[in-house]
Amino acid sequence: MSFIWTSMLWTLTTIPLLALLYLRMQRRRHQLALRYGSLGLVQQASGRGVGTRRHIPAILFLVGLTVLFIALARPQMVVGLPKVEGIVILAFDVSGSMAAEDFEPNRLEAAKAVAIDFVSRQPSTVEIGVVAFSESGLSVQIPSADQAPSLKRSNA
Repeated sequence: MSFIWTSMLWTLTTIPLLALLYLRMQRRRHQLALRYGSLGLVQQASGRGVGTRRHIPAILFLVGLTVLFIALARPQMVVGLPKVEGIVILAFDVSGSMAAEDFEPNRLEAAKAVAIDFVSRQPSTVEIGVVAFSESGLSVQIPSADQAPSLKRSNA
């Protein structure tokens, strides 16, 4: 993590100073209450008073100032996003066995339909190539991020 405006972090040094100022004011308030107070104030000072609950607003104020000063320094963080990329080679068997009609209308047409559906669902960062083979391999379409030629070659 880094900060755009690092000089704003120097303002965080005021937080302990404000805390010390608050504690000093509370001590002075307590001493003045004992010095000039009535019987009720003396009893409150010696017995159970408000306690630590009276410090909650000051603590929340100091926490809020701390968060504000850090936010004003504009923290920045580089977050890596996953990137889907790769190369897919579609291999089609174009031998005579693919003419068998155990799939509608035949095996080759069923393979083409599945390939077209597969290619259409891929993001543009995936390169797709097409290879046809029977007794030997024949590169029909080299891998390319442009999916239109792969769709055309798959259908041919």
